[in-house]
Amino acid sequence: MNSIDYFMHSKIHLFTLDKTYDNISWNKAILLTYGYVNNAMQIIKKTIINIDTKKRNDSGYYYYNKLQFSVQHVSANRAIKEIITQLNGYNYMLNIILHDNTNLVIENGNIIRLEKKYYIH
Repeated sequence: MNSIDYFMHSKIHLFTLDKTYDNISWNKAILLTYGYVNNAMQIIKKTIINIDTKKRNDSGYYYYNKLQFSVQHVSANRAIKEIITQLNGYNYMLNIILHDNTNLVIENGNIIRLEKKYYIH
């Protein structure tokens, strides 16, 4: 199994790219990534998910006003693949901690850490 396929049905506790955000959806994580890239044409060119340049709020689409395009909701696995694809070519470190204490660290397209921490109470 591909380590990226691990994320199905997961929920984000902390998402850190340029700032830290807590308890966000995977679709919100995509929008934060798009905000980091901040170039609509580049995002549309590189995307692996459905984006429409029209304003849509149907069929699972939601409109992203900042970059003026619509994005279709995707699963966690597709979201993490889209995030990595969009950040390709940037010098970045992304840290995602899931509600089950799994920690994913990606630096410049490489998975540096994927581990689940267990706590004894």
